Amino acid sequence: LSADTNKILSTASVIGLEFDIKVLEQVAEMPEATILNAIDEANSAALIAAAASNTDSYSFTHMLIRATLYDALNSTRRARIHERIGTALEKLTVGKQPGLLIDELARHWMAAVTVGDASKAISFARQAGDRSLAGLAFEQAAKYYEQALSVLTDHDRDAELLRCDLLIALS
Repeated sequence: LSADTNKILSTASVIGLEFDIKVLEQVAEMPEATILNAIDEANSAALIAAAASNTDSYSFTHMLIRATLYDALNSTRRARIHERIGTALEKLTVGKQPGLLIDELARHWMAAVTVGDASKAISFARQAGDRSLAGLAFEQAAKYYEQALSVLTDHDRDAELLRCDLLIALS
């Protein structure tokens, strides 16, 4: 595969097993034609396939392909890509509730916490926890609340109040 295709696929691997072209275009920092050519090349090589759920989405044909590409990135680069993905997903939800994307937002901002905004990671993890709790997915909600607590620092009084709220939600 070409170098551009490898770079595009590596970025797509950070998005997830299934990835949306709109998000990839915002994150990849490459011209649209280059991205589409890379998608065509990867599709021809049977590394990705059009996703059944959406015409603008693709998925890796096997989890190992995605995992190999993802693991080949160093941790700092992965965190920065997660941060760009979180920002891109936020742009897609401007003016509307994050809704179905809240789990993705939480996942990407939590993965970007080393280079990104910890308050966004906490906020989205809490929202995802609240949504899971409302859907009676208690174990999933607990996971999100624990993630938010793990990022929370002890620097100010607001953090203490938030920690209390998260601990109550976790219980």
